[in-house]
Formats: sequence, C-alpha cells, structure tokens
Amino acid sequence: DSDSDEEPAAETPQKNAKDEAEEDENSMLDNDWDTSEWSMQEIESACSTLITECESPSSEKRQQLSIRMLLRLLDRHQEAVAYVEKVSESLLNKAFPAILVDGISEEA
Repeated sequence: DSDSDEEPAAETPQKNAKDEAEEDENSMLDNDWDTSEWSMQEIESACSTLITECESPSSEKRQQLSIRMLLRLLDRHQEAVAYVEKVSESLLNKAFPAILVDGISEEA
C-alpha cells in the first residue's frame, strides 16, 4: 500500500556516464584553473570576462564553460561574490529591455 515499498529507480548507464564526465571536467578545471593565489584584480577581471562571454557567447560550449567557471569563482572567492553584487544592477539593466520586448525564454 505504501509508496515507500517501491524500489528506487535504478540509475541509467547514460546518467552515470554523464555524472562521471562532469566529475572529470570538474577535476580537469580544478587542475588547470587554480585560482587560490589570484589577487582581487585578477578575480574581478576573470569575472568580467566570463560575464561578457555568458552575455555574448561565441558558442554554446564556451557559454556553458564560462558559466561553470564563473560559478567556481563565486564558490571559492568572496571577492568574486562582491564583484558580481557590484555589477548586478548593470547586468539587470542590460537584460530588462530584452525581457520586456521578447519575454523570458523557456530556456531561462
């Protein structure tokens, strides 16, 4: 009678492969992109560059990588959080005209 008697759905091999691939990419990113000794200016510059790439990506793959890298900076550095908070008003002001004209995309 109870739903708790049902066995949880087994993970598909595709999901496991995707998770493993993502973990591999994360560890590669960690090894190739050590930001532990970056100055505040380097962190802010990286955030600015990554935000620009997210706004006007040259490819979807670059946009996705830029998002992941920006999230990494935000997770690791309070300076990155402070920078994004400082520029967030400007980012929103850039986004509002497109939202008002085009609406919010289903992808958002």
